[in-house]
Amino acid sequence: MLGLLKSDLYRIFNPNRLRGEFFGCFVALVIIIGGALGFTAFMLSRASTGSGLVTSQDAAELASEFNLALVHPSAFLGSILLDGAILNIVTMLGVVVVACTDFRDGFAKTLMQGYGRATYFLEKIVFNAIWTALVLLAACLIAIAFAAILRFPLSLDEGPLHLFAWLALTWLGLWTLTLVALAIAVLIRRTGAVNVAIIFIGAGAISGFFDLFAELCRVFSEFKLGASSMYAAAGSFAELLPTNLISRLALGSHVLFEPATTPGLALPGGFATQALLGFCIVALFSIAIILTKGPKREY
Repeated sequence: MLGLLKSDLYRIFNPNRLRGEFFGCFVALVIIIGGALGFTAFMLSRASTGSGLVTSQDAAELASEFNLALVHPSAFLGSILLDGAILNIVTMLGVVVVACTDFRDGFAKTLMQGYGRATYFLEKIVFNAIWTALVLLAACLIAIAFAAILRFPLSLDEGPLHLFAWLALTWLGLWTLTLVALAIAVLIRRTGAVNVAIIFIGAGAISGFFDLFAELCRVFSEFKLGASSMYAAAGSFAELLPTNLISRLALGSHVLFEPATTPGLALPGGFATQALLGFCIVALFSIAIILTKGPKREY
């Protein structure tokens, strides 16, 4: 498996023949994060005067929200990287490019013959974890670099254990999404269809549907239409979905110590336990699909 892992790592770092997925991801992150922070800097510069389409009231509101995010590194990184699902989609797309290229070019079949089918997919699971860590680290460094260039007053007043716990849960959440993406790639194997599916999932369209369903059940339960138990189940399910959990992690490390938001499930340890449980359930389910369906497919 180490040979497969070394091969995948070489491929993503090799910029030749458009196979440098990590470099492509890095460039995309620089453009997106730099653009977002540059626009924020522009808005902040208009906070007192207002100009053109940017009113002073809108700029002042953005300045107030952004200044709150600058209080802690996790809140700043979360507001830039996780709020809006940019990192979700970029991380998932990188995994799909590697997997679907293997399937399309017949490279997967050759590797399975040499290493075994189960070993091939086990390596992909480990590779996803490494890929996620690399993308998260790169995104954090890019955001901090732009913050320094644009002279944002980013505070470092945050406990290192709190920051580490937040980063660890964020990594686990993004890794879970890459496992979902790999499971979809194994089942569908059509690059275009897989890309569309993971964009919908990464952007939170699926979790949004369940949020809407849970809200409808809540409304029905208020009118005593017998939907209270359904609301509790649907609400708890929606609050355990990775995209919803990552969206809440965008607020920073302080959310780890807030109460759980699952309406029908009392969880000790608050939101940290809720996030850990939700990520682990979806990750294990995705791994089960990858290891049971993957080796049986023809490539």
